[in-house]
Amino acid sequence: MVRKKSASANLQKLLERPWCYYCERDFDDLKVLISHQRALHFKCEHCNRRLNTAGGLVVHVQQMHKELLTQVYNSIKGREDTSIEIFGLEGIPPEAVKEHEAQLREKYNIPDSVNANSKAAYLSFASRNHDSSSPPPTKVRITTVDREEIQARLKAYVEAKKAAKEENEDKEAEKE
Repeated sequence: MVRKKSASANLQKLLERPWCYYCERDFDDLKVLISHQRALHFKCEHCNRRLNTAGGLVVHVQQMHKELLTQVYNSIKGREDTSIEIFGLEGIPPEAVKEHEAQLREKYNIPDSVNANSKAAYLSFASRNHDSSSPPPTKVRITTVDREEIQARLKAYVEAKKAAKEENEDKEAEKE
């Protein structure tokens, strides 16, 4: 029997995909997104230097070419602001994240009743290394033997701390 995937799981997968704030394009990997941003949005038109953020590009153009950059290249209307520091998925304004989620819901006909906790999805994605070649980390299970060993080590550590504290108190008492 084939098990159906829930709409919540599908939305979660869609939200976990990295996407470009400036052009709404989505990618398979975070590294590809960063490369896209550097090549398309943060590339100097004068010398073809690629920078990591819009702020870096503004400083570069101002210092090297003595010009003022007022908008991010190749960005959709309303997202040209150079003052927002975005690198990959970091720094994206929360309202843009909500807007992106709404667009995904509309595009794939996912009802509003399905909740995917978008903030948690983006935070979890940004915090982990999203390399497609490595499998996701597995949960380490502590066996009974390991648990007993850990408890013994903890007990020894606590006793050593108590002994060190008593030694320090004795030394301070001798000084007085």
